[in-house]
Amino acid sequence: MPNKKNGGSTDDYKWTQTLDEVHILIDIPLTVKGKNITVDIQMTHIKVDILGELLFEGDFYEKITVDESLWTLETYSGKKILDINLMKWPKVMHWWDCVIKGHQKINTKKINPETSSIGDLDDELKPTVEKMMFDMQ
Repeated sequence: MPNKKNGGSTDDYKWTQTLDEVHILIDIPLTVKGKNITVDIQMTHIKVDILGELLFEGDFYEKITVDESLWTLETYSGKKILDINLMKWPKVMHWWDCVIKGHQKINTKKINPETSSIGDLDDELKPTVEKMMFDMQ
């Protein structure tokens, strides 16, 4: 089952997703600093090292846009979180059933998508959706 944010979890991380992006959330010790973290994000692959030790590595479920993906180190309620934000490949708009191939999968048929309006769509997609809605009426 997907979590409330349409993702899942593994032994190493939790993840959430929208149709446009994926967030990998990793709990890390409070003593870890950004300089102790290496996140190598490529179009089809990721490698995460913390304090010189490999946390996980693997191929993404699908391609991502590297130039628009990033990671941040956040502190929430006394916990430190490594948040890796991956932008899904443009115009592919569908749900991933896992982040890394071979990792725990979710049932994407059970996802409860967020509501959105036509105004949220990009200028290329908006006319297509409006035409589909008109044709359905």
